[in-house]
Amino acid sequence: MHAHSRRHRHLRPRPVLRHPPRRDRGGHDPDGQGAGPAAQPRQELRRLRQAQVLPALRTGSGGPGNVEAREEKRQTVTDAIISDIHANWEALSKVFEDIDRRGIESVLCLGDVVGYGPDPDRCLDLVRRRCAVYLMGNHEEALLRAPIGFYSLAREALAWTRTRLFGPWWKPWRAIRYRRILNDLPRLAHRPDCLLVHGSPRDPTSEYLLPRDFLLADPDVIAELFTFEEPVCFTGHTHMPCVFTEGRNVYPSGEDGMEVRIEGEKLIINVGSVGQPRDRDPRACYVEFTGDRVIYHRIPYDLAATQQKIAANGLDHRLAERLGYGV
Repeated sequence: MHAHSRRHRHLRPRPVLRHPPRRDRGGHDPDGQGAGPAAQPRQELRRLRQAQVLPALRTGSGGPGNVEAREEKRQTVTDAIISDIHANWEALSKVFEDIDRRGIESVLCLGDVVGYGPDPDRCLDLVRRRCAVYLMGNHEEALLRAPIGFYSLAREALAWTRTRLFGPWWKPWRAIRYRRILNDLPRLAHRPDCLLVHGSPRDPTSEYLLPRDFLLADPDVIAELFTFEEPVCFTGHTHMPCVFTEGRNVYPSGEDGMEVRIEGEKLIINVGSVGQPRDRDPRACYVEFTGDRVIYHRIPYDLAATQQKIAANGLDHRLAERLGYGV
């Protein structure tokens, strides 16, 4: 840990980061080395489990009356926050089953409903019907414009998705409908208790906020990332569940049932991916947000069904294979 992080560690109070009992996550290392990008998060989680600490979120300014009113609201409103579905119907439908089982009525989507997977239309329709917020992701943006900066596998999947969504020439109403849906998507959403973006607070659609980049960034960049007024910003985009603190700490997250308390400095929380996890856990990932707590949930789904549909639709076999490894 950097000296800068250690200095903040002594200056700020730390709430508890609660981990559930260790469970078999069902994934494995495709390289058989166990030292890839997700091996380091697992090691960090073991360290955190021993320390049992995490920097807190700032609750905001105002007198006791204002704080009390905010707390009362937080206790009565619960949101499910999802991101990066990537046309994976089996994962999305199972996540909504879990959301319904928990009695959560408000669902917020941070974007990238399309791309990579075989069911962009079904996923778009369900998200439009169920989500109070649906943000523009970089894959939605690329469908409407040129996919600049996308690698070949993603570009090919987007070309297939564009044909699937916008339809043949004899069904122009289909293209009109989906183009209108995508064009109307906002790039960010403000609420009193949180900021919602797909990428980062600096670039709501496209910036990747990765742990290594965050730790090596100049202080001015960190300060710019945390200029938002809300106590917490929720992001997706990297498919890597993670917690970034205003005090320049980074904590891997995403274990099923892991809880983050919101009580001190600002946080940026990556909610993980529903349909394309990349933390070597193939289960779908989303978070439950109560205003003063964030709880991660991991949901198993029928991977084989999604993989078979990817193959049946002529999409690249690598898109199917990576789902089984969570990479």
